[in-house]
Amino acid sequence: MKSSKKVIADIVSRISESGKIVGNKTNSKRVRPAIISSNNSLGLYYKCYNPSLIKQDFVDLLPFDQRSSIDFDFIRKRDPKYFQFNDTYYLLFKNNLDMNKYHNETMMGKINKMRVKLMPLADRSSKTNGQDKMMNIFNRYSMNLFNAYDSVDKYFDGLQDRPTQMAIDNVEKLIEIESKSVLVWNLPIKVSSHHIQDIFWFYDIKHCFRLYWNNNSIGSKSSTLHFFAFNNPNEAEKFKNNFHGTYFNDDPNHKMLVERL
Repeated sequence: MKSSKKVIADIVSRISESGKIVGNKTNSKRVRPAIISSNNSLGLYYKCYNPSLIKQDFVDLLPFDQRSSIDFDFIRKRDPKYFQFNDTYYLLFKNNLDMNKYHNETMMGKINKMRVKLMPLADRSSKTNGQDKMMNIFNRYSMNLFNAYDSVDKYFDGLQDRPTQMAIDNVEKLIEIESKSVLVWNLPIKVSSHHIQDIFWFYDIKHCFRLYWNNNSIGSKSSTLHFFAFNNPNEAEKFKNNFHGTYFNDDPNHKMLVERL
């Protein structure tokens, strides 16, 4: 079974070499024509507002005896600049046959009692390759997240840089960095990053900084989004569990919303 890094690397290699991926149409089961005709697609996507789904949720859609035979990479679509979840999950497969087989076996599947409607990233008739576009966004997101975890200066200095495919070669490192990264909404706009780290001194925070802020506040309310880099995943998880939904300094205008990447 190929690793996540190998699966994505194969996809990028095929796209860059030929611009087209030829798949295998052989399948006796009835499936949506859009899937069968998508010879240039190795991916499916699922629109969902729930940001907490994990790969195992999609593996469990398969019959038990199929779960070890079909491998895919699992990616959350995130805003490349602010890192927020964008209501979409991607499933990337090593070949067209596995993609069609997965789709056939999971057409009636449900997650949390909701029917899972998987769609192809692209089909023959589309003018743009949805998978290629997705990988470009993923590259920019990866580059920005690497920079943000490194330092605030590197993040802001690199926002105008042109992303490369280097991020695809570091998927395992990206997953590690995501596990140590947290987004926090609604901290006070006047509180500095150093002060925030002093307040939360009992957590192993590498650094934090504002990604977004809204100066057009109403009354004492303000809208901010902070990025927190932790030195290990356990500290990131503890921070989320302890502070998501709480009020900063008991101030009702600053309800903290915490999301792990």
